Amino acid sequence: VEAAPSCDCDRAGRRFAAAIAGVRVLLLNNANMSYGRVPPDIEGMTSLKVDNLTYRTSPETLKRVFEKYGKVGDVYIPRDRFTRESRGFAFVRFHDKRDAEDAIDAMD
Repeated sequence: VEAAPSCDCDRAGRRFAAAIAGVRVLLLNNANMSYGRVPPDIEGMTSLKVDNLTYRTSPETLKRVFEKYGKVGDVYIPRDRFTRESRGFAFVRFHDKRDAEDAIDAMD
């Protein structure tokens, strides 16, 4: 796991990335995301940003993949506002930060 390039980081200030078979996972602490839907209560959850997804990846598929590392609280796949196609990345939120870290370690 390596530190992501310098960026405008969230309040927690740290982001970690891991490259996994072409899929990039980024740990975001206390991430605030914009939604096209009412956001779930994410207080206390730890978010992983998952990059390089196929446009056919569903939230259910991601939830199944990540649930083996712990309880997943939410999966959000941003979509293009006009075409409604996936933008190729997602956010997977865990209730426990250690579970999110386990997911990164296992996929590293």
